[in-house]
Amino acid sequence: MANSRFETLLQKFVRDTISPAELHELVDLMSAAGSGEQLDNFLASAYTDRSLAVHEDFDGEKVREKILARLQFGEQQSGPAPADKPKITRLRWLAAACLAGLLGLAAWFWTLQKNTGVEGIDPRLEVVVPSPQTNKAILTLADGSDVYLDSVNNGQLAIQGRVKLLKLANGRIAYEYSNDTADIEHTGQVGMNTLSNPRGSEVIEMKLPDSTRVWLNVGSSISYPVAFTHKERTVMLKGEAYFEVAPDKTKPFRVKITENTEIAVLGTHFNVNAYEDEPALTATLLEGAIQFKKDSKKQLLQPGQQGQLGKDGTIRIVPDADIQAVMAWKRGFFHFYKTDLQTIMRQMERWYDVTVEFQGKVTDTRFSGEISKTHDASEVLRILEASGAHFKIEGKKIIVLPE
Repeated sequence: MANSRFETLLQKFVRDTISPAELHELVDLMSAAGSGEQLDNFLASAYTDRSLAVHEDFDGEKVREKILARLQFGEQQSGPAPADKPKITRLRWLAAACLAGLLGLAAWFWTLQKNTGVEGIDPRLEVVVPSPQTNKAILTLADGSDVYLDSVNNGQLAIQGRVKLLKLANGRIAYEYSNDTADIEHTGQVGMNTLSNPRGSEVIEMKLPDSTRVWLNVGSSISYPVAFTHKERTVMLKGEAYFEVAPDKTKPFRVKITENTEIAVLGTHFNVNAYEDEPALTATLLEGAIQFKKDSKKQLLQPGQQGQLGKDGTIRIVPDADIQAVMAWKRGFFHFYKTDLQTIMRQMERWYDVTVEFQGKVTDTRFSGEISKTHDASEVLRILEASGAHFKIEGKKIIVLPE
């Protein structure tokens, strides 16, 4: 391998002999054009370089598969998270996280092979808790009957008044008017449906009767009328969902969280996180405009901003929200930026449908990086362990061990 400065610093990083000044230099080089190819070449050589691969049975191809699967986990620190950083700093962090994730994962595998043998299975984490393999959403119709979407074929599921309910080939559900809605508007008889996506299920996409598209995260539910016949289009949300609202200036769209809390829009793209176990309710705007309302308090959001409603009822505006992190769930990833372990565990509880028990003092390490949700829980925990946390799996329970 050519002994360029870039590769020299990479070797020092892997061997954990890099100085703070050299680490800053390496991050700068990572941000430069062409660094990706050099990094790839370094990793390809590292798999057969005995000075780096510390076990002769080291499975380099397995590491490569993990890397290509974007199991990236990077920067960590103790203490409280700092205030939001400018975009240029975030870009530098992404470069650093990519570097630390790729090399850190490889180093973790090498250490694991050395300490536990070729298979690298830690007895504490040998229980397999797989990622969701299917969608388990339940649709409750206006008459109170339930439709389990994983057990019905594609096609028409029901007719409610003049509205057809369909399950499409890609797993989405959609509503279509089978005739003019004048009859519904005349009688005023509009039933309500509820789509519930339980923990341990895949994300589900749906198209509402007005053509608004909704992606519903796990542990969430949304209630809505079969047809929007009134002056407003109102839905009720529990949990998390991403909306792409069909424009209709004559009928404002509203997402109600509680009786006194809602997001009002006309036509826009936004994400709402309203899980009850989270410290704040958040609404993040990607495009358009929305109004965050709590009792008499109102806040207008612009694209890129996030509104946060605290438990004390105060609304805080984040001017430069981390859209990448907010939308990671829809892309199929865990994405963290200086995130505490409790927050990570709440996400894992919902995705893997497990319970989490904390024993003793919890590490104050904060984690940054991105991990594919296609991997089982034990794989995710192993990566977190490489950054200082410790776990044990018992059945469907994850136990967070003391430091």
